Amino acid sequence: MAREIFAGSFSHALGDRKSYVTESADAGRLTSDASDLESAGFRWHHVCPDPADPPLLDQVITTAFAVSERDGAFRGRPLMPPVYCDQESYSDLVAAASQFHGRGPIREALAA
Repeated sequence: MAREIFAGSFSHALGDRKSYVTESADAGRLTSDASDLESAGFRWHHVCPDPADPPLLDQVITTAFAVSERDGAFRGRPLMPPVYCDQESYSDLVAAASQFHGRGPIREALAA
C-alpha cells in the first residue's frame, strides 16, 4: 500500500555528493521522475557516500535535530524529536486518536 508523504522547508541536506536531479535520473538513482521533483522545487540530489550502507532513519533524525539546534531560525521552535514505540503501542495510540471527532490534523493524519 503506497502512502503519500509531504516534506517541506528542508534547509539541510544529507549526503556529500551533489548532482542535478536530472543527472541522478540519468544514473538511475531516483524512484520518481526528475520532472516531478523539479516541479516540486528540487534542483539538487544529495547522495550519501556509500549506497550499500545508507544512514538509518534514527541517524538522519538525530543529525537533523542537532543541526537545527545550531540554527537560530529553528532554535526557538517547539519541535520535539519523535518518540519511538513498538507496534502494539503504536496501535494503541492510533485507536485512542481515532476517538477524536470532526476534521482536523489528527483525523487527517490517521486517514493518510
